[in-house]
Amino acid sequence: MLLTCPQCVTIFRVDRLRGALRNVGSWSGHPAPLRVRVTRPDGMILNETAIRLDDWIIAANQQSPFFVQLDIDSSAKAEVSVTPISWPIFD
Repeated sequence: MLLTCPQCVTIFRVDRLRGALRNVGSWSGHPAPLRVRVTRPDGMILNETAIRLDDWIIAANQQSPFFVQLDIDSSAKAEVSVTPISWPIFD
């Protein structure tokens, strides 16, 4: 899907990313937030966001789906990485 702005010169592409975080442990667990980063092959970051899963607890050997939409420059070749974020509970 392409979005254009009449006053703008740049055309942006909206990319949708779907995936799932799987709990491979024997116990239920709280999922970590995920960092979704879109980069060019040379390493320049085109877009980055942090998301939380809809499920607060993932049962043992189950998965929780996620979905995110990102705007990126339509001419850019992109590489996507999704990594868990370790945020401290207390400051």
